[in-house]
Amino acid sequence: MIILAMNLQQDLVSDLRKQDCRVLELPSIDAIASNGTMASLNGEEHGLVVDVDRAGSARIPREIRKLKFAGPIVGVSRQERDSQAPADVEAEVAFMHAGGDRLLRSPLSGRIVKEVVRTIYRRIESTIKRSESAAAESTREFYNRRFRMHLERRAATLDGMEIKFTVGEFDILWELAERPGTVFSREQLCKILEIGFETGERQVDSHVKRIRRKVQRVKADEDILDTIYGLGYKVKI
Repeated sequence: MIILAMNLQQDLVSDLRKQDCRVLELPSIDAIASNGTMASLNGEEHGLVVDVDRAGSARIPREIRKLKFAGPIVGVSRQERDSQAPADVEAEVAFMHAGGDRLLRSPLSGRIVKEVVRTIYRRIESTIKRSESAAAESTREFYNRRFRMHLERRAATLDGMEIKFTVGEFDILWELAERPGTVFSREQLCKILEIGFETGERQVDSHVKRIRRKVQRVKADEDILDTIYGLGYKVKI
């Protein structure tokens, strides 16, 4: 784990190193934004730990966040916490409102600081992965990534230009795009549209014709679908 240390006393720095942390002592807030500092993180677990007493303000996370630092920010203070003291409570609230994640008070130990940073880092990473997964589930790309669809907005674009599709047309494209290169029979597409095959086969063909026509209004001579005669349709990868 990498700890970016700001204004930390040397006993805590030494204790963190005993916990197998690589501690990078930063001379100033601006050092966070340097290419060398960010490159040194290289995808490893990391966090920034700042001594709020020596920094002189519990609101220092606000300045750190302005530098686009998205990792955990943990504050430490040599003052023991008094849960009944309004000033202590206000300082902790101010630290979190300013963009900090946790303010730890004396007694301090490298092990506790490390585990707090690790827990927050993993929570952030888990949130990012869930967001990326949700985004991937609600968008689809094909046709050399030129054609994009967004489920929640029911929107589709080709080379960034929007194409308006009906519900049926969009549903057909969305299902075809779920498995690019896979041929869907007319019967399968009828089930997607929830219509009977006997009357629905011609409706599927009509939907496909309209999809092609709308695409070609935006980009002449472009065709995002392949017709596999006797079998059905698929999107072009």
